[in-house]
Amino acid sequence: MNYRYEIVKKLGRGAFGVVLRCIDHAHPEREHVAMKILKNKKKLHKQGKIEVKILNILRGDDPEEKRNCVMIRDQFTFRNHVVSVFDYECVVHII
Repeated sequence: MNYRYEIVKKLGRGAFGVVLRCIDHAHPEREHVAMKILKNKKKLHKQGKIEVKILNILRGDDPEEKRNCVMIRDQFTFRNHVVSVFDYECVVHII
């Protein structure tokens, strides 16, 4: 996906989309990441963009990652789906 991520398996499914375990091929160690893909609906697309904006603000406010908040690593739109990428280890503790 996005010429960078390889899907390994599905971690969960919810009302708004799906969370996948992926390999990040752009990372030197081919690190595992969690990818959240929202359904392709106008309302969810708008809400997803707001969520990404808030997560980017939180990431900028905590550069040393000392607070207990999931950190977004990447975000993009793929076939009109809002996609957010997170550290796999952080997401596993939440699930």
